[in-house]
Parts: sequence; structure tokens; C-alpha cells
Amino acid sequence: MINHKTLVFVILLSLQSATATAADAALSATYLAGKWSEGGKEGCNSERASYVIFDDKRTLVAGNGEVISAVGFWELGDDQVTVHLLVSPSAAGGGGHPFYQQRYYYQYMSPQIISLQPDSFEFTHDTGAAAGKTKTLTRCP
Repeated sequence: MINHKTLVFVILLSLQSATATAADAALSATYLAGKWSEGGKEGCNSERASYVIFDDKRTLVAGNGEVISAVGFWELGDDQVTVHLLVSPSAAGGGGHPFYQQRYYYQYMSPQIISLQPDSFEFTHDTGAAAGKTKTLTRCP
């Protein structure tokens, strides 16, 4: 039979581990650096899953499979990510932007981070057709 002191110790140890894990998931340049998949871990090697690669020099590449649809740079401020992109006309499925037709165009985004985990985060877009929809990015190995 487990005594009360042992039980309290196990609970405190569990809480300490959970707190350490949550602390590891602070939004920072180090946290964001790397490849993130919209298709979960399986999407990391998929030819179809959308992805974003945040470079530690604050540049980024976004695409779908082997197709790069946007390049740009990102910045952090007040626990918020701001993204500046040059988007390819092919990013809209070949239809182009409704105002810019078949031209590259600039896009500014400041997605709202909803939850932050060590290897994934949820966010919503602040503009465009996807505004308000929750999406998840998962860190690729």
C-alpha cells in the first residue's frame, strides 16, 4: 500500500514535469525555427501537406508538398508573430488573388496563437478566407 507521503511526492513530481513541459513551449525565435506541418507528423514527409519553414534568421518559406507558394520574413513582438509574405499566384490554386489576378502579391498576417505545446501550436488567421478558422502546425523532426 502506498503511504500518503509517497503519493504526495508522486503528484508533485508529475506537476513539476507538466510545468517544465509547458515552460519549454514559450513563443520565441528558437521555438519557431524549423519545419512545421499542417498535416501532423504524417504531413512532414507528405507530398500534399501544407508546411511552413521558419528560419532562425527570421525568413520563412511556405508551401504544399514540393511547391513553394510563399516566401517572406517574420518577426516577434508582444507574444505575437507577424508575417510578411510574397505570395505566388499558384498559392490560390492557379486562380490567383481576386485583385491581383496572375501576379505575385504581398500579404501581411498576424495570426493569433491559441495554444502552444512543445511540438505543436494552434492558431487562427486574422485575414482572408481562413480568418477565424483554427489550424494546427506540428513540428517536423
